[in-house]
Order: sequence, then structure tokens, then C-alpha cells
Amino acid sequence: MGGHAWLVRALRTRVWLVPVVVVMLALGTHHITVPEMWRDELASWTAATRSVPELFTLLSHIDASSGAYYLVLHYVAAVFGASPLALRLPSLLAMCAAAACVSLVGKRLFSRRAGLAAGTVFALLPSVSRFGQEARSYAFVVMFVALSTLLLLRALERPVWLRWAGYALALAASGVFHLVALSCVAGHLAVVWLQWQRDRERRYWRFIAAVAVALLPVIPVALAALPQAKAQIGNVAEPALTTPLTDVTQLWLMLFCSGIGAGAVIVFAGLAWTTRRRAAAIGTAMALLPTVAVLVVSEFGTSYYMARYFMFTVPAWAVLAGAGIATVSRLRAMAIALVALAALIYPDQQAVRLPLAHDWWNYPLPPAPPAFQYSAAAKVIAGEWQPGDGVVYGERGSAPLTDLGIEYNLPDRVHLTDVLATGSPQAGGTWVPPECPSPTDCLRTGPKRVWVVNTDPTMFGGMEEGKIDGLLEYYGTVESTSVPGITVTLMVRD
Repeated sequence: MGGHAWLVRALRTRVWLVPVVVVMLALGTHHITVPEMWRDELASWTAATRSVPELFTLLSHIDASSGAYYLVLHYVAAVFGASPLALRLPSLLAMCAAAACVSLVGKRLFSRRAGLAAGTVFALLPSVSRFGQEARSYAFVVMFVALSTLLLLRALERPVWLRWAGYALALAASGVFHLVALSCVAGHLAVVWLQWQRDRERRYWRFIAAVAVALLPVIPVALAALPQAKAQIGNVAEPALTTPLTDVTQLWLMLFCSGIGAGAVIVFAGLAWTTRRRAAAIGTAMALLPTVAVLVVSEFGTSYYMARYFMFTVPAWAVLAGAGIATVSRLRAMAIALVALAALIYPDQQAVRLPLAHDWWNYPLPPAPPAFQYSAAAKVIAGEWQPGDGVVYGERGSAPLTDLGIEYNLPDRVHLTDVLATGSPQAGGTWVPPECPSPTDCLRTGPKRVWVVNTDPTMFGGMEEGKIDGLLEYYGTVESTSVPGITVTLMVRD
């Protein structure tokens, strides 16, 4: 028994983390399969279900910055399948681990009460469960940045090599899973500087060494990903220097997926400054400095000004908010504050779980239409499908990725011949296959029935002329059905 006493003590000292993880797990599992798999998740699905060589071929052409996440998801899908639950569950588990790290950071900087409140605030924020229910890398990035912050604080407390090695490993994982997350080093630098101001006799060259070691595995990812950035996110607008308040306000709202949640965080974070100012300064630095660094970089090249790219700063904001809530004198009052926050942001929690919620990427701002209900379009096709049917997509490879959405949502019994496809996307290292350069020639020998799927309210709106000419020459329209974002038309050979 004596040999296991340390384990018993460890469990007792960490038991207060259980409610935080339980709240995160409960909110994360609530309606986790209700939101439609949207275009970004469909990209994750098609990448994860390729073989490892095919995946590396894809990464050599596009999305190398997500390669580590795709590789993890590849093995998850191989074992558990590619259902929405299976693909999203790793993100939820990552958010649960992040919630525990947030609590431990709050405890280390402020108090155990503050840590408990911080982890609970983190779990309650709608954006946390939103990205905890999405098959993308952001939850992993949040987890690794929160973990690296915790390990940095531990290393500064007792700077032995093992602790610095743990910090370097977590920081490297942050960058490998998303390059933008490396901007967290700006906040960590401020933490080290504040520590140096307090203890100038201690040398901090181990921090520099740890960061240098962390960069080693990130460099190959950066070399592969940065040349791809313009093609992937070149249309992302730079932050407008002429209207900074508007841009920052919009970013702030989207960061938490809640106007009330965003306001509550700033109020509670302000209260944190009334207690331990040095700790509040550390939390503020970790929340703000990475954001400033990304904004500056976005002004001089490719813009990374997207709210989801800043999700890794939410743990720092939650720590500050938790410390502010913990300033109340009684534990009961703290519990009431947390329950009140949960009640006020409940409508936002519901909104991020609607069927098309993931396509509402800028929530709670007015939605940027259209949203694409792939499942409804697939249901139309499955309802009247006949063996031998073909399909023609009005767009290929643009943002909606309609072909992937239809393929993912069709029942296993339904198989469509992609009439215009001339190869496989796996061989070409792309999301979608190459198409026939002369659609009319390919349609001349096409199947008897063709489903035309177009991302326009009209049957042929926005479609290239070659496809329209070929379809009208050889086929006649039987019926056309519109669902959100997609028009499905059945055409039969004349």
C-alpha cells in the first residue's frame, strides 16, 4: 500500500478536475451528430480514408499543414469507421484534455477555485463544444497549446531538463498540427520575461533551447505548407486597418460563438486584475500577444485572419475569466455565476448544434450564404436512383466540395457513375478527380439517366458552357429539386 501512496495522493489532489471534464464531455456529446458534415470536415474525411501513400501524395499538393491531424484521423477511421461520431470523437476527447489543462493553469496562476472556474468557463463556451464536435484539427491545437502553457509554467517553477523536454514536445505538436498556433510563443516569451523581472539571477537559456528543439519537426511542415497557403486561403481578407474596432469586434464574437459569452469573458477577465496582477498579466499576454502577432503577419502576406485560427487563445481567456469569477467570497456565489453564464449562453449552445450550424462558420454574425445541405440532396437522389445512373457536378473543387458531400451522404446501396471524371483524386493528389476536357464528347456516350448536381438555385446557373451544351444536346429534363444551397436535376437521354 505504501508504494502506491503517491498515486492515491495524486488522485485526491486531482479529483476536482472531474466535474470540469464531465461538463465538457456532456456538452460535447450533446447532439454531436446533428450538424451536417460541412466542406472542411468532408476534406478531413476524404483525406483520412485514403491509404498512407495516397495521403502523402495529397499533402504534397495541398493542406500539408493539416497532415498530422489527417494521419491521426486515418487510423481512427481504419478502426472505428468514418461516421460523423467516429470522425468527431477525437476532437471532443482533445477538448476534454484541454479543459483539464485550463483548470491546472488556472490553479497554478491563481488558485484551485480559479482553476475549477476556468475549466468550467472553458467547457461552457459555445465555440469550445462547436470545435469539439468538428472533424478538424482545431481541438487538438487548443489542447497542445494549453498543455504547452501548463508545462512551461511547471518548467519555470522547477527548471529541470525533463520539464523543458515536455514543454518542447507539446509546443512542437502545436506547430505540427497548425502552424499559426506557433504564435503562442509570443505569449510564452512574455511569461518568461515576467519571470525574469522577478528573478534576474536565474538563467532562461533552456527556454530558448526548448523552443529551438520544438521548431525542428515544424520546419518540414512549414516548408511544405507555406507555398500552398495562397491557393488555400488566399481569398481570406486582411484585417482592415481603417476599421479596426469593427474587425476586432467581429473576431471577438466569432471566437466565442456568443455575444453574451464574449461580453462575460471580458468582464470576468477584468475582475481577475483586482486580485493577482502578475498572474493576470501572464494570462493576458498569452491571450493577446499571439493574436497581435498573427494580425501583424497577415498585413504583410497571406492573411490568417480567421476566428477559428485563434481558437488556441480561448484557454488563456478562460483562465482569466475563471480567476475573475473566483474573486467572489463564497463558493456558492461562484457556482451561481457559472450557472447563470450557462443559462445565458444556452441559446448559442443550441444554435451551434443546428443541422447546418457548421456551415454557419461566422456565427453569431449574420450567416454568409449559402449553406449546403448535402444530406437532403443525397436523399433526393437515393429516393429515385436506379442502377447505372450517372452524375454530373456543376462545380469541381471549389469551396462547397459538393461531390464529396453527395458521396458521403449516399447510402451504401447507391452507386453513381461520375460521367465527366477522367481519373481518381487519389492518383492526382487532389480533393476531386480531373474532368473530361470536352464534356460534350463524354456525355455523348453517357448513361441513360444522369443526375445533375449544381450549387445554384437554378439548374444550370454558373455552370460552364461545355457541360450545359452537352447535357441539353443529349438529355431532357425530368424533374428538378432544390434544397439549401444545391439543385438536383434528373435528366434522361432523349
